[in-house]
Amino acid sequence: MKPIVTLTIAAMFAACTSYGQSSGRQAQEEARVRGVIDKFYAAVDRRDWAAVEATLAGDFEFYSDDALVLRHDEFIKAMKDDDMVVTRLELDPIVIEAPPGSSIAWAKYHARVESRIRGKPQNVATVETVVFRKDGDSRWKMIHNHASIKKLGSANAATGG
Repeated sequence: MKPIVTLTIAAMFAACTSYGQSSGRQAQEEARVRGVIDKFYAAVDRRDWAAVEATLAGDFEFYSDDALVLRHDEFIKAMKDDDMVVTRLELDPIVIEAPPGSSIAWAKYHARVESRIRGKPQNVATVETVVFRKDGDSRWKMIHNHASIKKLGSANAATGG
């Protein structure tokens, strides 16, 4: 084998064997990103819109499969207007990738949400992809969320029961 080919194969092998293994620093960053997700949902649960806003970058955008696009302020307003009360939330599995030295991270997860919107039961399953960016103070903020949303018939449907 030619030396350049051997080096290329060796580099590819090294990259493949280390893929998915978090370094200590990467694991810390991934935990920080997870913390933002947890803070976001806890703030939504408390209806603490200032705390929700603190998890979002100023240029945050939300996208759904029905071509809905909400910018930062529109997203906050929509959440307030929905008057949603979450009665049950499951996020599983959550996969987070925060490459060392990067100012961009992403997460993907499935959510099952039982709630009441304007007093009416609402049960949905979602698949979401969220992109994060470090701000000037090295805090992770959500900049992009895409949610595929499926309405479920009853609370038992949301839990598989």
